[in-house]
Amino acid sequence: MFRRPPPAAAVGTYTTWWWPRTASGLSEMAWDLEPRTDPSPAGYFWSHQIALIGGEAAYFGLQTLGSDPTGKIAIFSVWEAVDADGPEYAAPFAGEGTGMSVRIRHEWSVGCREHLVVRADGEGWWRAEVGGVLVGRIRAAPGCAGLASTSIMWTERYGPPMRTCADIGHAVAWFGTPEAGGGIKPRHHENSLGTNRGCPGSSVHDEAGGVVHVVGGEAGR
Repeated sequence: MFRRPPPAAAVGTYTTWWWPRTASGLSEMAWDLEPRTDPSPAGYFWSHQIALIGGEAAYFGLQTLGSDPTGKIAIFSVWEAVDADGPEYAAPFAGEGTGMSVRIRHEWSVGCREHLVVRADGEGWWRAEVGGVLVGRIRAAPGCAGLASTSIMWTERYGPPMRTCADIGHAVAWFGTPEAGGGIKPRHHENSLGTNRGCPGSSVHDEAGGVVHVVGGEAGR
């Protein structure tokens, strides 16, 4: 029986973390991120998405291929945000929802661990830092409180379009177990893959101190 090959699309990787519930939410989230390959010129995003109580969510991570600024970047965004400022780029975004985004050029290196932090900065503002360097600040929509009790780390391939699975690139990154303000640890976590049919090679597994996300496998080498 003839079988169609899977479509030329990446299968996303995910780790969901569950945190102790608090009435006002968490005020800070910190984690390490170590890219273990550089899949450029494929565009990949290694991100941590954190829900906001009374609002949507924020996400923060590293990309291989920024558009503005170009090259390797750190990017922090908040859905439904109302204001933003930063040392290099701060602007609204649209597409998959709307909000505000801040970005800086950041020449991350394969095998080097980066320390990322998102923390409350007063009067509805949230700030993001990588390696102690400010990426920018974003003001959440009125009514948003602290960080909620669920967060998701994920890997996304966002461009350029793929003709075959050979175009996918080989993206491997280690995400360290995150920690909330005050040394709060997550209660548990779960690894999973996207449900779409796509190119082989995606996987997620636990590794000492965190989780490893792989997209592309041998097909992208």
